[in-house]
Amino acid sequence: MITTNIYKLIVENAPNMIWMSGVDKLCYYFNTTWLNFTGRTIEEEQGNGWAEGVHPEDLERCIQIYEANFDRHEPFYMEYRLRRNDGEYRWISDQGTPLYDQGEFLGYLGSCMDIHEKIIGKKVIDMAYYDGLTRLNSRQYFIDEVSAWIDHYPASESPFTLALLDLDDFKSINDQFGHRSGDIVLIKVAEVLKTFIRSDDIAARYGGDEFILLLKDVNIRDATIVIKRIEAEIENLEFNFNEQLVHISASIGITEFVPGFSLDRFIIEADQQMYLKKKKRHKKLGD
Repeated sequence: MITTNIYKLIVENAPNMIWMSGVDKLCYYFNTTWLNFTGRTIEEEQGNGWAEGVHPEDLERCIQIYEANFDRHEPFYMEYRLRRNDGEYRWISDQGTPLYDQGEFLGYLGSCMDIHEKIIGKKVIDMAYYDGLTRLNSRQYFIDEVSAWIDHYPASESPFTLALLDLDDFKSINDQFGHRSGDIVLIKVAEVLKTFIRSDDIAARYGGDEFILLLKDVNIRDATIVIKRIEAEIENLEFNFNEQLVHISASIGITEFVPGFSLDRFIIEADQQMYLKKKKRHKKLGD
């Protein structure tokens, strides 16, 4: 038979950080593992004292999640940064469960784990895979994917097409309306690209105001249809900066992979086509 003292011993020495709150939403218990982590006394943590250790950027979100679920008596899960005894903020997971005794609600039992390395690892992967502003794939991820398709081509002989997109006169938007306005344009263009390509295709921010697309299992004829739709949609975009309506356009170069192309040659071909499009556009505007 497990006695009350044994239960207390188990909870106090559990590897997880344990907390308990009453029906008033205030916390009254923290186990030894929690107190060792924060380096604070139980008196300091009781009530809302524990919140003093939560990272300021995470605190409001934590309180909202806690109180909203508490009012509904529902379980919750959240991740936030908690200050460790050495002053470092560590990412922890916090899972709260409502407590009942013969149907009577008593408050919450919470269990926390240090997941800092896991979260940081995810952030590193995210930075490697995605562009921070547009949330398109990163340039390096795109290059790796195209390289893989080039290497695989002799076995599949499946066509694939690359498109390089450059926004026309984008610098003038930054100069006239500021870089935040330029960022808004880039984000909107990225949304257009996501809308018009398939889930298996890849869209990446290549650098600055340049974007690059890999259209898989698509020859240049079919790719041209997709690109024309993208060009038209970009030209239909309308921005209001400082009460001034602004429209944009893009020059897009397309090239289909040819056996023997290296990665550099593949991208250079698309870049040359893009340059010709841009030159033609400027000549037309000049006329």
